[in-house]
Amino acid sequence: IETGEYANSSKDNQLVIKEKTEYANIVRADGNYCTVGTSSLSLLLDIISNADMVNVLKMSLYLNTSYNTIYNSNNKPHTNESLKDYLGFSSRSKYYELIKRLIILGVICKADHIVNKKKTTVFLMNPFLFSKRKTFHQSLIDTFSRFQISQTKKQ
Repeated sequence: IETGEYANSSKDNQLVIKEKTEYANIVRADGNYCTVGTSSLSLLLDIISNADMVNVLKMSLYLNTSYNTIYNSNNKPHTNESLKDYLGFSSRSKYYELIKRLIILGVICKADHIVNKKKTTVFLMNPFLFSKRKTFHQSLIDTFSRFQISQTKKQ
């Protein structure tokens, strides 16, 4: 830090202190980060419980593909069963209640995923809330642009 004092030429003879600080920029090396849409998140925080928000944050850790698919740590898309286990739900009904709330709010949506002629359900995260990519498939943007996060307060 470089600091210098200069006499002011005014009648009061006040001192002006000038401080100059230079910082080096630091670049994250791992590249594993998640972008948060703060406006959407701010609205979401007003309408969902803290417990639901923790589950949404856990889902945002492993987003992948141009469809913002919610993956598991084994680099495979979550299924209903694997997502239920990952979020720590022992009750299927409580898990399905959470999924239903998040779909209604436009936080996530379900999609059919076909691999080796086998159909499974996968989950897509709203890219306006959380993402790990800069580019998305147009159909994902179209899907989530229909959802408006309600400004209803949580109960």
